[in-house]
Amino acid sequence: MRSAAALVWILLVVGATVGAGALPSPARGEEGSRRAAEARALTDLGAGAYKERKPAEAIDYHTRALAIYRELGLRAEEATSLAAIGEVLSYLFIFEAAIPKYEEAARLYRDLGDEVALARVTLALGRAQMLLGRRETAVRHFEDALKVFTRVGDRERAEEARTLLNRVR
Repeated sequence: MRSAAALVWILLVVGATVGAGALPSPARGEEGSRRAAEARALTDLGAGAYKERKPAEAIDYHTRALAIYRELGLRAEEATSLAAIGEVLSYLFIFEAAIPKYEEAARLYRDLGDEVALARVTLALGRAQMLLGRRETAVRHFEDALKVFTRVGDRERAEEARTLLNRVR
């Protein structure tokens, strides 16, 4: 019940501040703005549920947000939702289900040209592959992520990729 009340509150607050001009053309208009605000609220609720260690709720919220982002053609948000679902599935050690979510997010980030987000999801893919014992695939993912993080100066993530790479070799 508390989650439903939070969703209504977020929809009212966020919905009142989101202008149609802030959304890509497929989502323009009052209904598109309302639906986008609803999806963002669901995304926030999913993140909150994940932090509270409620993975089933987190997956539900992120899956509902994902459907709306797809409906509106908001591809970056779609990729983010897919990556979030993959993260929750990885938390549950359901790597075989997480990998396709990460791969779909990676395709979207690649299409969008978001190299850093692609590197983050590639790192997550590498972790999942490593934990399934797929060393060669994990190494490839870690190396790809390391190159990007090094080039953009993200020292913390570069070090994480380097550490994972050394662990799997």
